[in-house]
Amino acid sequence: MATARDLQAQLAQARSPEEYVDMLQHGVEHFPRVALFWRLYAEHERATRGPEVAWKLLNENEEKALCWCRCDADLWRVAAECCRDAHPREERASESTELVGRTFERAVAAAGAAPEATALWRAYRDWAANSAPVAQRAQAKASLLRRASLIPGEGNDEFWREIEKEAREGGDEKDRERARALDPLAQAARRDGAARAQIWRAARHAQTDDDLGRWRIVIAYERASMPTEKRRQEATPAEKSAHALSIDAGRRRIAAAYRAAIDACADQAPELFLELSDWAEQCHAEDLARPEAIPGGADTDCPEDEALIASPFSLEDESPLFQAAPSGPDAAVHILADAAKTCSTSVLAAAAHAAALERLGRPAEAEAALEALVAKELKTDDPEAKEGELCAAPWVLLERHCRRHRGKEAARDVFARTADLRKAKKIDARIYEGHAVVESRANNDKLAARRVFELGLDQRPELLQRHDAVYVLTFAHFLETDCGDADSASAVIERSIAAYKKEQDVPHVLWDALVSIYHRHASSRDAAMKARAVEVRRKKAGAGGVGGALMALWRDVSSAAILPLNATDTAWRVREAIPAILVRDLASCRDHASKLEAARADGLLADEIDNGGLDASDLDAGDDGDAVAILLSAGTLPPNLRRLTERIHTKARKQVADPRAVQFVLDALLRAPLPPPPTKKRGRDDDDEDDAEAPPDAFRARRAAKRAAK
Repeated sequence: MATARDLQAQLAQARSPEEYVDMLQHGVEHFPRVALFWRLYAEHERATRGPEVAWKLLNENEEKALCWCRCDADLWRVAAECCRDAHPREERASESTELVGRTFERAVAAAGAAPEATALWRAYRDWAANSAPVAQRAQAKASLLRRASLIPGEGNDEFWREIEKEAREGGDEKDRERARALDPLAQAARRDGAARAQIWRAARHAQTDDDLGRWRIVIAYERASMPTEKRRQEATPAEKSAHALSIDAGRRRIAAAYRAAIDACADQAPELFLELSDWAEQCHAEDLARPEAIPGGADTDCPEDEALIASPFSLEDESPLFQAAPSGPDAAVHILADAAKTCSTSVLAAAAHAAALERLGRPAEAEAALEALVAKELKTDDPEAKEGELCAAPWVLLERHCRRHRGKEAARDVFARTADLRKAKKIDARIYEGHAVVESRANNDKLAARRVFELGLDQRPELLQRHDAVYVLTFAHFLETDCGDADSASAVIERSIAAYKKEQDVPHVLWDALVSIYHRHASSRDAAMKARAVEVRRKKAGAGGVGGALMALWRDVSSAAILPLNATDTAWRVREAIPAILVRDLASCRDHASKLEAARADGLLADEIDNGGLDASDLDAGDDGDAVAILLSAGTLPPNLRRLTERIHTKARKQVADPRAVQFVLDALLRAPLPPPPTKKRGRDDDDEDDAEAPPDAFRARRAAKRAAK
């Protein structure tokens, strides 16, 4: 199947106008998010059939063209020019002139902050100065000149020169004072123009598949370039107005970066909508605090300045994604509503939308949003689930919401609605865990939660083994901590171990959990003997090579909150505790790898899979992840990630950290440069950077010895 780039190359080789049109129709139909096809199609229709037809094409397909290519300045310029040419020029304000003005204003609000938007601003300037209704020309021109002059881009300095010329020749002292206040800001924008254009161009045209990564660089650059609030005791009204305009320009740049990123990869990255909504609320909070930020700022409202900045063509009723700089909780809710609509299979987007509605005191609308998510019947991304099983997350979110606003009976009714799905095994087994948490934490009913866990094991016996018995470990943790019943917790783990055909197949984590329970919480006097017996069984099963009894004992010591220990114990802990959790995390890593097609996982492993360093098949190869260790030790990670892990590892060696927080990629990659064993004679200093000799590579020596023995 031809890609968008292949089609772009074929357009230049079209042998006839009919073939050219057919290619464009194919492009807008199969690649509606590529603005180039819409622009070329509109320009062709404009040249051959007139601007009315071109405007009708873009206007009738607005949901696909202008709504999916919001930040493409060239497409918006063509759309605004077609709208302008399709409607007759009138000296007075009318419905048609209002439509043209709003179209230009929508264009500069959505795409005017892009670096390549000079042609769009120039078209708007020409229309406002010569063709707009006479009564609106001065305000529209002054507004667009001041806004365009502070947007870094190629050619935008011409708008600043026009401002200077009008201020110099107009003879108005206020205009000259405003121009002097804007001068340093305009100079800074011109200096920033080349670098900004280069970053945006790289994001748009780089020949790589990581669209999200490229646009994240643009977003980070724009946010770092955002002007900061200044506290000035004595500032003239012109200086305050200029500073407010620079803040507005910075916000428009950030909003444009988010819009461009959303246009490029909205359906793949719902977190962009969440970040944009958070930023909109942050801007609103800054606006509320602005009078206090500048002493005397509450009295600085200048109606004349506002009239020069504000456009006569209002966009208050537009979607926040079409506003120059969305701000406020309502705008955040609308952005998240667009996220739920665009990313229709994203539980994250729907949950964020419902949470925003709930914060605004609209629980009924939030519940409706969650009900709509449930009605979509999203399939689970659990690799071990049966084909067609529904995702339990929408049901759990709905149950929690009902518990908060309508009581525990309403929450239990939601769980009861899944009875048929649970009996038929058509829903993810995490529905049991979700309801048990509600019963335990929200309803404070430990007995009901325990029954729900048991119900899950009765209806889904495969949970004793699924995901390396994660469900069993959750149940055991609940019994041990919430219910204080360590004996029942150990019994549940024993039940899971018995479900495996061979004890050699039992995951290491089950052995660790069972030994740890006996060491910490068992009430009988022979707890130590039981723990020893489990260790014997573990060793017979061949699972004693990772951690062994020392791992469980270390967790017992660390749970006593007496860290840090002496240098010897700390060195052992860094050497033994990190490799001990490596195999234990492989199950969750396999799960994350399988979910990468549906959602982006966050972490070093996920980034490497996305970048092509590893894939899901690498995680399943070999026993206990040996293939993963081989790949990582062979240096498949890029140098920048290797340097990052080395810095993290150096920091971890200097301070005691929770073993559970150590990334397994870091463990496997940097097992060699761990501190030497405590038996080695050396000074017990804490600063390893001053040591002349590097720590010995015990693992490499062990492998060399095995090869020599063969």
